[in-house]
Amino acid sequence: MLKKSLNIGLLALLGSPWMSAAAPTPDFDAAYDAFEQALHTGENVQQHAQTAYEVGLSTFGETSPAVAKLAINYANAMAPSPTNAQRRATLYKQALTILEQQPNPDPLSLIDPLMGIAKSADKAHTVEKAIERAIDIAKQQQKPKLVADLKVDGAEIYFRRLDFDKGRAAVVYLNEAEAYYQAHIADDTVEMINVTMLLGAVDKARGRRHTAIERFNKVVNIFDDNFSFDHPAELQAHSQLVALYEQEGESEQATKHCVAIAKMRPWAKNQEQTPLYRTPPRYPAIAVRQRREGWVQMEFTVNESGFVEDISVLDSDGSAAFERAAVNAVKQWRYAPKFENNQAVKAKTSVQLDFKIG
Repeated sequence: MLKKSLNIGLLALLGSPWMSAAAPTPDFDAAYDAFEQALHTGENVQQHAQTAYEVGLSTFGETSPAVAKLAINYANAMAPSPTNAQRRATLYKQALTILEQQPNPDPLSLIDPLMGIAKSADKAHTVEKAIERAIDIAKQQQKPKLVADLKVDGAEIYFRRLDFDKGRAAVVYLNEAEAYYQAHIADDTVEMINVTMLLGAVDKARGRRHTAIERFNKVVNIFDDNFSFDHPAELQAHSQLVALYEQEGESEQATKHCVAIAKMRPWAKNQEQTPLYRTPPRYPAIAVRQRREGWVQMEFTVNESGFVEDISVLDSDGSAAFERAAVNAVKQWRYAPKFENNQAVKAKTSVQLDFKIG
């Protein structure tokens, strides 16, 4: 059974041994209940997390471990955008400081704010140190599964936030985590699927297409062999395989993954199709020399296997050279075919390609 790990920062506070001597007030109880309900519905989570944090701060005081947990909840609820990064980092640092200053602090309680700092800090050195410290704590507490999980989380943060040199360290983390998972947990777990997807993405980025294909096929096979439901990781694996097989010149191998994606997606009437694999058009050399820009609107059919056929130019701006380049590019694209009555069918779709200098 595919299991999902709980976010430590969203665990319930009430009844925690860290709760300060101050008792929860009706206002706090209501604010926290509203936050838990928002988590359940997925609506206004950030707003309710902020309210619970602010009410908790006035209820328990700024040095309370309960406030540390509320700060983590609030930071976790904020969208990880550049505009929120500083506020999130401040909340995670506040939580870490509170927990560190407790008498006899639980070392494991420091991991969640440390990983939060790694996700939101603005300096690479701070990101790196926070991840390393979290992993070291898990090692010292003899939690090998947690060490592996943190290495995967740390690798994801490295890939998103740091340069290629740190990416190499991330690959080491992933290989170490994969070795632990292979020895201690089943293949059909979210941990194994996640690390396989990440290593597949690394292989693809480094041009190791054959190895990447093996990894993404492993993910697809895990779902085919063990689960009757669709999952975003399975959809992503199929999508990656379409692109990889097309890059290898194996269009027929890509076809089964195009069709698999089509079966997984609920098709709405009049829904525009988006390409699973696309090659950019070649900018006409004469247009580059003349610094000319343009665009081409096309309509075409996506057949039952996801291939493009019957391309027609609806309108264009520029020259016939733009039209030829656009048509030649779209001929190579691959789509998930539309499904009607549980069967792949041909469908018309359209696209505009823009040619812009620089």
